[in-house]
Amino acid sequence: DYINAAARQMLGEPAEKAETTDSCLPRLPELNPALCDALRAWYRTGAAQQRDIDRPRRLRAQFHRIETALGPRALIVLLDLSVEDERVRRDKLAALGRLIASIAHEVRNPLSSIRQAAELLPESTSAGERDQLTTIITRHSDRINRLVEDVLGAARAPRVNPQVVDLREWLTHRSAERRERWRNEGQPFELTLEAPDRPALVRVDSTHLWQVVDNLCDNAERHGRPADGRLILRLALTPTAQGDWQIRVCDNGPRIEADDRNALFEPFFTTHSKGTGLGLFVARELALANRGDLLLDQAATDDHSGNCFCLTLPGAPTDEQTGETTYSRE
Repeated sequence: DYINAAARQMLGEPAEKAETTDSCLPRLPELNPALCDALRAWYRTGAAQQRDIDRPRRLRAQFHRIETALGPRALIVLLDLSVEDERVRRDKLAALGRLIASIAHEVRNPLSSIRQAAELLPESTSAGERDQLTTIITRHSDRINRLVEDVLGAARAPRVNPQVVDLREWLTHRSAERRERWRNEGQPFELTLEAPDRPALVRVDSTHLWQVVDNLCDNAERHGRPADGRLILRLALTPTAQGDWQIRVCDNGPRIEADDRNALFEPFFTTHSKGTGLGLFVARELALANRGDLLLDQAATDDHSGNCFCLTLPGAPTDEQTGETTYSRE
C-alpha cells in the first residue's frame, strides 16, 4: 500500500512530516476516519464512486478498482476542493465589485444633475426656471428610484404562481393594447402578430409573462428602431416538437454587435445612456423561474436584419387543457 506526500498533506499531516515519512500507507482510521468510512462503504456496496469529506479540509475522494500483479487493489484519488472554493470566492468578490461599480456609476450621474439643479434653484428668478429645475430633480430622482427597484427586483427570488394561459388569446389582447399606446403617443410603427388558429396553452405566472413580453417590446422600442425611426415589430407564436410554445419578438433595428451578444443577459449591461441594464437580466430570470428560457435568436430574422428574442414556455399538461384558461389584462 502506498500514499504520496501530497495526499498526506491533504489528509492533515504537516508538510515536513509528509515529505519525510515512509510512503507506506499508515492506518487509515487514525489518519482520516471519514475517508476510512467512505472506503469501507465503497468496498461493501461498490455503489459510491466518490465522496466529499469536510475535514481537515474539503476533499473529494474518488474510488477506482484496479488489477495488479498482487491482485485487485483500490486506487483513491483525492481532489482538493478548497482550491475550487477559493476560486469561487474570488469570482464572487469580483462579481460583487463589478456590481458595486455599476451601481455607483448609475447613481453618480443623476445625483450630479440633482445637485446642480438644487444649487441653481435659489438663484432662479422666474417661475419657469424653477419649474424647469424642479422637473430635472424629479426626473433624475425617479431614475434613481427605478434603479433601486430594479436592483431589488433582480436580487429577489421570483415567486411563481403558475396558471394555465392561452398565449394566442393573451398575445392578441396585449398586442392590441401596445398598438393603442403607440398610436396615442404618435409613434411611427407597424406591429404584427403571427399565431396558429388554435389555443396555445402554457403554465406560467401571468404577471411574469407580462413583465417579460412587455420588457422585450420596450427594448425593441428603445433599441430596435432603424435610422428612419419607423419601428416594425413582429410577434410570432409557434409550437415546438417537445410540446412547448415559443414567443418571438423581432424588430427591424440595427443588429446587436457580436461582442455584445454574450453579455446581453448580464446584470447592468446596457448600451443606452438611460438604461439600468437589468431589464433583460430580470426577464431571463423570470423565464427560468417558470421553467422556460429566453435567448437571442438572430437566425429567426428572415433577411438577416434586426434582432429577435425567443421566449420558450412549457406547454400545459394534457389533463389541464380542458380546464379554465386565463389571461391578465392588468
